[in-house]
Amino acid sequence: MQEFKNDITLFIKCDNIVKSFNEKASAMREQRDSYSVRIMSFMQQNDMNETKLQLPRYNSTLKMGNHMTQESISYQFLYKTFLEYFRDEKQAEQLLLYIKEKRKKEPKCVLVRNILKEK
Repeated sequence: MQEFKNDITLFIKCDNIVKSFNEKASAMREQRDSYSVRIMSFMQQNDMNETKLQLPRYNSTLKMGNHMTQESISYQFLYKTFLEYFRDEKQAEQLLLYIKEKRKKEPKCVLVRNILKEK
């Protein structure tokens, strides 16, 4: 029983640390994105779009680049795409239902923690 209680305590401590890291990482990503916008704005205004900055102090280089991002493949996206392809609402719905039914589903037992609000 004591081991069980210790495991609960350690689980909660780990969960708290994970939550804290996630919050800090999210805040750091926002801060990094803000700096990124400011740096790229400066570089564009000063015709430095093709410039590769050498930063030996940080063992790094920094340059502007382009990355392609794609919309996620959601059910809504699939439905719209099927509707466009088949030009038939019923066929689009049937294919979407077929895909939903064919997705692999596995039950997984998890421990769920709810943090109670103080009164």
